[in-house]
Amino acid sequence: MSGTGAFSSNVNWSIVSGGGTLSSTTGASVTFTAPSLTTASATVVRATSAQNPAQSATVSIAVNAVAPAPSSVTAVGITATAVNVRESGTTTLTALVAGTGTFSTDVTWALTGGAGGGLKSMSGSTVIYSASANTVGGVVRVTASSVQNPSVQRTILLGVHGLKPALAAGFVHSLALKSDGKLLAWGENNDGRLGDGTTTNRSRPVAVQLGGNLIRVP
Repeated sequence: MSGTGAFSSNVNWSIVSGGGTLSSTTGASVTFTAPSLTTASATVVRATSAQNPAQSATVSIAVNAVAPAPSSVTAVGITATAVNVRESGTTTLTALVAGTGTFSTDVTWALTGGAGGGLKSMSGSTVIYSASANTVGGVVRVTASSVQNPSVQRTILLGVHGLKPALAAGFVHSLALKSDGKLLAWGENNDGRLGDGTTTNRSRPVAVQLGGNLIRVP
């Protein structure tokens, strides 16, 4: 800023074209912050005399684009709430995707072989696998593939176990296995052989305390 006599050096600042921001709109100096761009551009900034608005000047500032960080998916992992499932049972599978840069965590799911069953959804980071009813058992393969890079995938093996109702009779007690995995017992129980947590004899079936349901029997 130049002039004669006791003139004011204050100016008003404005962006004429292009992006970015100014730290202030008045004063002898300001700080320009460039925008985030994927392609190069230019921003024109004008300084106008506060004392005499007819006097102004502009400057063109070149703004260079910043290349985005490389993005890649490096690995896919799978966790399961249970890796052994009884017939008609379910387990929840969760995909864990690792990579560099701003990568996608999306995956697609597929049954890639084995004892059948079905998936509640074929996409998303979490799905539910449901085993078939009346299955004879076996192993099922479930594969999660990265949406960003389908060649990066992971397969988990799930054991599927079929149960058929069964009866077993002892000399003083009997056992019954239900198709839902519950085990029942009745008869003499003076030594706790019925497994119901008591030593009371039972004339009617009571549930054996297993801490859960059976998924298979020898």
